Amino acid sequence: MPRSDESHARHAAHRARHTTTRRRRALNPIEPLPPAQAPADNAALRIAMSPEGARLRRQTLGAASALREALADHGLACLGSPGPIVPAVIGDERVARLTHRNLRPRGVAAMVVEYPVVPSGSARLRLQVMPSHTPEQAGQAAAAIAAAVS
Repeated sequence: MPRSDESHARHAAHRARHTTTRRRRALNPIEPLPPAQAPADNAALRIAMSPEGARLRRQTLGAASALREALADHGLACLGSPGPIVPAVIGDERVARLTHRNLRPRGVAAMVVEYPVVPSGSARLRLQVMPSHTPEQAGQAAAAIAAAVS
């Protein structure tokens, strides 16, 4: 079930608190946060809980949906539920690596996820959608990925 904007904001606030705590413990469980960390976290939370945060989430989900649809139109499956991370299944690890290499000159940034992170033969590209991406850019990225795969 899709989350409401309020649910997304609460989840973002929870993740920010969790990340801050984890970051502090990773540095040193006894030391306090670096002086700039708390104000940066508070600024991020203010944006996440604001109408601007809701608008940015809607834009991100719209661009992610457009990318998923465009990839499907090109015969590429996407895993998971709609969100800013779009994992596009490529399959063969060699093809995924070559696709990754050929995407940068086409203006598409993607990470390859392959064995042993995923089962052998199920390599994928990890695409990150931002609020500034447009549906047109999503279509162009999907076309570039499809061309690079073939």
